[in-house]
Amino acid sequence: MKPKASHDSPKATVQPGEILPFGEVGIACGANKRNMGREVDQFPREGATVWRLFDTDPANTGPRTQFITGFADGCPRQVTAALVMFGAADLHEVLRYSESNDREWTKADKSYEAIKSATCGVKRKQRCPANKVGLLEKQLAFVSVYPTFGAPKGWLELLLHNGDVMSEEIR
Repeated sequence: MKPKASHDSPKATVQPGEILPFGEVGIACGANKRNMGREVDQFPREGATVWRLFDTDPANTGPRTQFITGFADGCPRQVTAALVMFGAADLHEVLRYSESNDREWTKADKSYEAIKSATCGVKRKQRCPANKVGLLEKQLAFVSVYPTFGAPKGWLELLLHNGDVMSEEIR
């Protein structure tokens, strides 16, 4: 599923070459594939790709500029991070719904529940049926953005859905 077309002109919040502080998500309309670095990941990993991750210096383990594409406005999103990882809906459900999980619900959790309910036809705290999880992955991705490798807390969680950032929150 391709991101929906936007009739509004994209509004950049970061200029080419600008470095953002960790935790800030910039709209990088001026970025092009040449200055975004190398594509290092995509999501979903099977079927049609919706989201792509570009790293300006993949051999570096320190914080650096990284870009995510696949947004409805056509503009990549820019973050500064040592590590960026896509997460799938089924993994989220395993972690979120485990009996031992007593963590408070995040903005992403709450947004996910609404999207999951509409897509899978299930209630809050119920897993999406296996035959419908693929539908979620065509439209939704979790993104974990870490300031350093092994950061136990203080990472940025994004929920991407149908070409938009639905939530962003430091955890």
